[in-house]
Amino acid sequence: MPITKTYELYKFEELSERAKEKAREWYRECRDSSDLETTVDDCVKCGELLGITFKTHEEKLYGGKTRHEPSFWYSLGYCQGDFVAFDGTYEYAPPRLVREYAPEDEKLHAIADGLQEIQMGWGEGLTARISQHHYYGLEVAVYHRDDDVEVPTEVERSIKELLRDYCTWAYNQLRTEDEYQSSDEVVDENIKLNEYTFTVDGKRSD
Repeated sequence: MPITKTYELYKFEELSERAKEKAREWYRECRDSSDLETTVDDCVKCGELLGITFKTHEEKLYGGKTRHEPSFWYSLGYCQGDFVAFDGTYEYAPPRLVREYAPEDEKLHAIADGLQEIQMGWGEGLTARISQHHYYGLEVAVYHRDDDVEVPTEVERSIKELLRDYCTWAYNQLRTEDEYQSSDEVVDENIKLNEYTFTVDGKRSD
């Protein structure tokens, strides 16, 4: 014989502080990674302004369709293995492009200036192929548009370090946004906007 049980449900603001914290934990665990899509798009845009052309890969969508996305990856597990990585190519781009898009971002300006300084000694003719699936696995092969010009190892190393600086910059952008999205203030606001309800101890009701 079926048994019927009745539970009282509460709005977030009606919960005790302890129950609110449990509700926040539930929300953070269920957060969609799409919360960071805007920041990812911005990081890719800034990379393009630095002279990076990202490779693309197919990503499956609901309904069997696909779309092409930049080969830009990241991990924000808050551990030693966290990273931003990408596959693509690099060629000269004037620093003014970055300054016009992000006029107050001095770290990004420094990367653009560093790349330009190297390029000026080579007639702005340096290009690079980048393959990377982890921050410490960055592989950069630098060439000159004139095939007869050999690029010294120290120049290749300098460009590699500046591209790694870009990865660090992008990681910091993503981490800052993730911490903001996970803050009590934003989590509380989203829970209230979605009108989620909970049991008295903060467990999400079905």
